[in-house]
Amino acid sequence: MPAGWTDWMVSLQKRWPAGSPYRGGTYNYFAFTQNINHTVVPHRGKYSSNVIGTEVRGLISKYHRSSKPFFMWVTPVA
Repeated sequence: MPAGWTDWMVSLQKRWPAGSPYRGGTYNYFAFTQNINHTVVPHRGKYSSNVIGTEVRGLISKYHRSSKPFFMWVTPVA
């Protein structure tokens, strides 16, 4: 996770071995894998934009009542 970020959710573009539950990549809309705060999380069979939208709503719920401003950088592929 880069310095200065509280939460880090990024798609991983990597060659996973055949049969790996992590198979998929950034540009596979229904099988992509993320690094979420240092944990590798597969999303097989889920549309990537829907997953990212759910994550964004969760982060807004987490930070919206804080007295400090927050910044989100959201870049879905689709």
